[in-house]
Amino acid sequence: CVVGLPGACGKTVNVLVLRTRTTNFRAGMMSETASAPGRPQNPHDGLAFVECEVATPYVNGLYLGGRRLAVMGCDVHDVATSHVARVWQAHKAVISNNRLWNPGPTRHALKLHGSKFGSDHAETRWVTISDNQSRGKTGWVAIGLQNGQSDERVSHVVFERNRFRGEASVRVDLLVWASQVTVRNNVFDGTGAASGYTGVVVERRGVESPPREVRVLNNTVNKSLESIHVGLSHRDLSHKDTDKAVRVQVIGNTLRPLVTSDIMGERHGVFVGNADSITIKDNYVALTRQGNVRRFEGIRVF
Repeated sequence: CVVGLPGACGKTVNVLVLRTRTTNFRAGMMSETASAPGRPQNPHDGLAFVECEVATPYVNGLYLGGRRLAVMGCDVHDVATSHVARVWQAHKAVISNNRLWNPGPTRHALKLHGSKFGSDHAETRWVTISDNQSRGKTGWVAIGLQNGQSDERVSHVVFERNRFRGEASVRVDLLVWASQVTVRNNVFDGTGAASGYTGVVVERRGVESPPREVRVLNNTVNKSLESIHVGLSHRDLSHKDTDKAVRVQVIGNTLRPLVTSDIMGERHGVFVGNADSITIKDNYVALTRQGNVRRFEGIRVF
């Protein structure tokens, strides 16, 4: 199901795709990307995908972008090679009440990125991701630039009431490479996940500016090695170019880490490194030990 025409006339406005099912396509449902030469600055406006099912696609279940985008109540599952849902641009968007299940190896259930910073394309901002259920592979959700070399700044994202299910290869459920992000009232369940599982990671991926105004509030993280990790650093022998987050808040979270004797890496309930304003309060950390476990730190600020 392709929304929009190929070539330079790729703009689609006010389209509802309702209760549609696709099976075994290369991409189940897609809208043409804005980055191709000759495409309009805002190629799509007002697209809504509601109560659709995409089963066993080869590359992407959903490959979507544009202004005023809605993906609601969809069941997208069992992707052979890539992401369950890849949103390449979302300027005012809602992704809600979906089941995003089983991406390809090392891929995400949801990948949200944007247009090149400073270009004439609309930025990815003002996005709500809520009430979804998902299971990923290496990680469930990535919010930010698609790679370390692309300055695609994402901002003003609310990520709330989502539920994550564990899978043997999952190491991180939520990766945040963005600013003005609120992560609240989610359940990150590491049952059955990889031994080094982390619930939430906030970091700088590459050429984009460091994250600022990130709030991690009232979440539950179960059976993690590290529950919440906010860490910004890169190798700089001159010690002149330092990464530093701006205003980080970790408040009201319930964290139940699980540490076994075979784990040798970092072990924290909450870790925050390199930030110029940090608030950590009203968090509950209850550790479960299995075997002869090395030191564990409930909260570490570095």
